[in-house]
Amino acid sequence: MLPDKASSKTLARCALLSLLLSVCLPALGQNASGAHNLRPMKSSGSKSQSPAVSDLNAVVATVEARKITRRDVAVNFLVYDTRAIPKAQNPDYAPTDEELALISRRLFAGDPLDRRYAAPIVQQLMIDAAVEEAAARHGITLTAADLAAGVHNQLDIQRRQAGLEKAPDDKLMAAFKLTPRLLRWSMRRELLIQKLVLWDLNDHLGHAPGPEDFFSAHLVVIIVKPRKDNRDELDWDEALKQSEAYRADILAGKQTLEQVAEKHGEGGSKIGHGDVGPVPRTLLQPPVELAILAAKPGEIPPPIRANKAYVLARLDKRGPDLTAAERQQALAVCMRSQIHRQHVIERVLKDIHWSSAVAQPPEWFRQPVAD
Repeated sequence: MLPDKASSKTLARCALLSLLLSVCLPALGQNASGAHNLRPMKSSGSKSQSPAVSDLNAVVATVEARKITRRDVAVNFLVYDTRAIPKAQNPDYAPTDEELALISRRLFAGDPLDRRYAAPIVQQLMIDAAVEEAAARHGITLTAADLAAGVHNQLDIQRRQAGLEKAPDDKLMAAFKLTPRLLRWSMRRELLIQKLVLWDLNDHLGHAPGPEDFFSAHLVVIIVKPRKDNRDELDWDEALKQSEAYRADILAGKQTLEQVAEKHGEGGSKIGHGDVGPVPRTLLQPPVELAILAAKPGEIPPPIRANKAYVLARLDKRGPDLTAAERQQALAVCMRSQIHRQHVIERVLKDIHWSSAVAQPPEWFRQPVAD
């Protein structure tokens, strides 16, 4: 699980690692876009037509054996916008079937401005169902205590980022236009994805991570550019020559690896002067990881050929020399790295079948990340 409080240094390393993984992870494919941005639906002033409650059971999408109905879509709409049913602003209020049926009719058979919200909601529910299905396949569960802790930690992060450390939960949620329903709903998906990332790490290691399964390092990425005489070919020789020259300067004491990263680092390695901090094994591309772990702390092995780049690396500490807090931080970096998360999502959702008569299945969500 994530530590209770995420430091700004950890978040910065997450950003760096996400950039570095695009060249230090195995080739992964195209990055997925974010979830839909649902704008509020206009409140209907007329209730002259009584929508059929039985329509709430109509199936609009399936994810494996899981069925998504119009009722699910109407309930999910209230997560975002309670203005259609003002009483739903109370997080404990349970809308009636008649109220949900009214929302359903507007989403699926009402004004075109209202109907446009149905497809993105259905897509998001398909994503949620797919994540739930993947978690169930791997024996992953989420308790009420897990969810409550996740919401609490997220609010604490928001407090620190906004400088509102003393703000109570209700005022903080109002400032960020959050509702308890929205927080719980989004946090459930987030926590399941985090647990899937940990499952993926354990599966690749073959065991739960122990002290030996971590290390800290600095990396400098030198992207391979197209050849000057043929833009369709990459100039690996030139990139290797540059990398060897930078390494020679470091070994001769002319500049440090951190200085090389700041001046010449690419692929995100300028951030933090190339410091990726503690990371778990299996996160980086195998040749990069093997070269780092074969070196002694402080050593800089010859340039490592990676995905469209050469990498200069320095092992800083092996796992047993890291503190328990640093190893926990490494797991936090692993779970928050967007590119690594997308790699895991692609893997665990790859064989899940989904279909819908009212929306295109959200294939972008499980697309591999681009080279």
